[in-house]
Amino acid sequence: MPFPPSTYKHRVTQRANVATEVLSSTVKAFSIQAAIPFKIGQASTSAYSFFTNNLRPAERVVQAMQACICTAHVGVLIAMLFKDDECSCTQSDLCNTVIVADLIYQGLLVSSYGISEAIKEQRENAIHEPVSPEPGV
Repeated sequence: MPFPPSTYKHRVTQRANVATEVLSSTVKAFSIQAAIPFKIGQASTSAYSFFTNNLRPAERVVQAMQACICTAHVGVLIAMLFKDDECSCTQSDLCNTVIVADLIYQGLLVSSYGISEAIKEQRENAIHEPVSPEPGV
């Protein structure tokens, strides 16, 4: 039994989250707490997508998981901010939690994005399709 095709909104949300994750990983090289706004953006994007009306149930589960993981990640990063923990020398429990949250989120993001691109609908909506030029015009 083939999988149902992924929706356009799910793929757009996944693309936005991938781009935000790349930016977040880049700024974390300077300060781990600098990733807070990016994680809030990812959580907001996934939560908003969860409440749209045309996602498939499996896509809603993925969006809910991503929103929850990002929200928890923000909480840990804020706790690190108040403890002045930068994860430079020692590996504290908060640092290990951030590493695990990163790995879980990135794994979920890569797998769900890859699968959604692999099983996308061939023709979803004429609005989202590029207009091909007519011959002879």
